[in-house]
Formats: sequence, C-alpha cells, structure tokens
Amino acid sequence: MKILTNLLGRLTKIAALAAVACTLGLSQSRAAEIKFEAKVAGYTQRGNGWVLVLPERRPILGGKVAWDAVLGTYVTDRVARGETMRVTISPSTRTEKCYRIALEGIAPGNTWSYDKFIPLPYTTPSFEVSKSPAFSNVFVNVFTLSGPFSKRIPIGSR
Repeated sequence: MKILTNLLGRLTKIAALAAVACTLGLSQSRAAEIKFEAKVAGYTQRGNGWVLVLPERRPILGGKVAWDAVLGTYVTDRVARGETMRVTISPSTRTEKCYRIALEGIAPGNTWSYDKFIPLPYTTPSFEVSKSPAFSNVFVNVFTLSGPFSKRIPIGSR
C-alpha cells in the first residue's frame, strides 16, 4: 500500500509539472501577434486599401484575393514578388515590449532588422517583397521580452 501511495504521489507531481509547462508554452506563444498586409493592384476600393494576408487560408484561396465581410477587408493567402507590404506586431499584454525585429525575403537587401526597444503595437515602414527567386517566403522574426516569435507567408503568383 505504501508503494502504491508513493507511486500515485509521484505521478501527481509529474502531471502537475507537465500542466505548468504546457501553460507556460501556451502563454508564451501568444505574447505577440504578427499581422501581414499587402497592397494588391485593383483592391483598394473597399476597406483600408491594404489586403490582409492569412496564410492559413491557402487551401481556400489559392492565391486569390477575396472580400471578407466578417473582417471588413480583403484577404489573400500569399504575396506576390514586388508587392508593397507591411507587418504589424501587437502585444497580448500591456507590458510586452519588443527588442528586435528581423525580416527576410524583402527588397532591396533581402533582409532587414531593427535592434532596439520598440513599443508595441508597432507597424513596420512599407517595404517591397523580394523579386529574387532565391526567396519563396517572407519571414518575420520578432524577439520580445517573452521570447522569440516568427511567422512566414509564401511568395507566389495570383
């Protein structure tokens, strides 16, 4: 009986530690939201002139641009080479701060970084998607007080 009690006590401690570890991982993954927007020719008549890029809609959109009435803006699942885009980084808490942003797959140098404390929310200056075939994605790496976050969107044709 004593062995069974000790075993149950250890299993309870392991389960509690696993729950804490999962909670920490989930809270960290939500400390910063990264939003992509692109200027797509012919789609500036409604909304704010920017098309929201949602790579998770790739199976639905297939590169097309569509109006999303719920979001009140145009959406697409990728960007095209040479399009103008911007990135907005928003915090999930009021105290979250960003201390580095790095972008890859943009022109003219195909990389860009900003190394200093940046108050959030922060929107990058507009930039151009790389025309180089060496890049098939635009990557954004954000380093906040809660840790690193990254997001990628594909570069493709419409």
